[in-house]
Amino acid sequence: MLFQYNTDRIVLRLLDESCSKEVLDFYLKGDSYFGAMEPDRIEGFYTEDYQRRVLKYETECFMAEKCARYYIYEHGGREIIGTVALRNVVRGSFLSATIGYKLLPEYTGCGIATEAVNIVTDEALKDGLHRIVAYVQPENTASIKVLEHCGYELEGIARDYAMLKGRWHDHAVYSRIAGKYSE
Repeated sequence: MLFQYNTDRIVLRLLDESCSKEVLDFYLKGDSYFGAMEPDRIEGFYTEDYQRRVLKYETECFMAEKCARYYIYEHGGREIIGTVALRNVVRGSFLSATIGYKLLPEYTGCGIATEAVNIVTDEALKDGLHRIVAYVQPENTASIKVLEHCGYELEGIARDYAMLKGRWHDHAVYSRIAGKYSE
């Protein structure tokens, strides 16, 4: 996996600790939109110090080939408009990872998420992973469309998968397997 990927429309970039203000601004801007689909934020999340520590961890994690969080920019843009991340990378006999993504609401519905998820999925599979898994709330039809456009297939439902806003939520499990999808 590379530090940056470019297309005609977007740039996917790994960020370091020096970008903590940019990342904090992104989360503050998207908080009300992201909130329904994500766990409650821990105390201190909305501080530059916390984001700096997360970016340091993500850099270490990337260097150890255990994760990769790319921040999405419009080509030529200066503000973060989204993220796409590979987490829980497992080598050995599993060769798998999970993928997650989010975009600011004003950038949804125009193919940016699909483009970003495709890039990261394709690169991860080229890099030797065999299986990429995504967990999505069944009512999140926009995210399901992104996954389906990227060749992910529904495997089933993970019951009571995540605690969000004080209660357990089921998630649909989608996966893309190396060699099982062609555009």
